[in-house]
Amino acid sequence: MQWKTERLFDIRLVLILSVLLLLCESVSFAGERLSLTIPPEAVTRGERIASFTITVHHAWVMSLPKVPKAWSICIKNDPAWKTIVDGGITVGVGAVYVDFFDNFIVLEKFDSGTMFDVNVELITLDQERRILLKMKDLVLKTVGK
Repeated sequence: MQWKTERLFDIRLVLILSVLLLLCESVSFAGERLSLTIPPEAVTRGERIASFTITVHHAWVMSLPKVPKAWSICIKNDPAWKTIVDGGITVGVGAVYVDFFDNFIVLEKFDSGTMFDVNVELITLDQERRILLKMKDLVLKTVGK
């Protein structure tokens, strides 16, 4: 009888420790969340953006709170440390000014000590210019969890 009681105690202890480990893991491995803004200086005043590609290394897209009207957007959260977000207009009137991209997307970094990086490519409608922006050209703000 004592053997069964000890065995039952061991099983309960393992279950409780497993649950605690899972709860702690979800908290400790959650990375920093960043809101991405494309600054107004990135384009010439009055230019409208027709498409973009955002390439992120060592993070994933946590949310995309707003999508421009008449746009198509594809998010590829690749498990191999690289995320690509492609977006573009479906009709010309869908082109937007750069102020639309204020706090446009929320990224969550992988908490693994690896090199986080973001690059953005914009294509403008009016002058059909290709603009490449490195992480230093972008505004990234920490947001709450």
